[in-house]
Amino acid sequence: MGSGLPASSGTFGPDVLLIGYSADADLEAVSAALSAAGVANRLWLFDAGAENLTVDAAPGTFRLRHGDVDLSSDDFARARIIVHRTGLGHWRHPVAAPSATGAERDFTEREWASLLHGLFLEAERRHAHLTWLNPPSVSAVASEKYDLLASADLDGLTVPDLRVSTDGHLPGSASGQYVCKAIGEDESIDDATTYCTAVLDPETLAELPFRTNCPSLIQERVLPEYELRVYYLLGETLGVRV
Repeated sequence: MGSGLPASSGTFGPDVLLIGYSADADLEAVSAALSAAGVANRLWLFDAGAENLTVDAAPGTFRLRHGDVDLSSDDFARARIIVHRTGLGHWRHPVAAPSATGAERDFTEREWASLLHGLFLEAERRHAHLTWLNPPSVSAVASEKYDLLASADLDGLTVPDLRVSTDGHLPGSASGQYVCKAIGEDESIDDATTYCTAVLDPETLAELPFRTNCPSLIQERVLPEYELRVYYLLGETLGVRV
């Protein structure tokens, strides 16, 4: 490897890289099942405290170390499959810097997030042989809810009317009912509060418009006969009516 970075030990790397966050018990179960089947794999957890994570990177090569587990560009070059489980909101702020305070903490955490996103995007581009489950480039786009809703018509999809404002402006609604929802994929406000999609009650509607510092996404409420959920994996699409 160039740029003075040490090479990974061993000749052969894992066939499958499992990259997720520490609360993802499913990924741990997948790792155990693969190991039991004799499939070489490595589980690497990206959420960490800044004091427990080290990095050495240059264009084309990098090494990350979290605890006693390494993840390097060599691992991506030798692997066949990457399972990238980001979780809701976890990938936006993968590293915490609790020892820092205020603006320094915010800056440190933003720098770590930008670096990890960049390293994974680079790995996706450099190693075309890899099969990704949740490739970084797709995850980056899929996490932007407003863009997905606002551009759905470009793909021939119909989306209920919506409006985003700081004054509570309402979109059109054939049903006369509305829902409000978070704009970002991470709906957590704090450890105890989550901004889930909710129906706007008559009392709130009667008070509109009113000013909010946080932009609000309000959408026409659709009263469906059923819900369709669509899953895509490795070129296959599955639709389930619930």
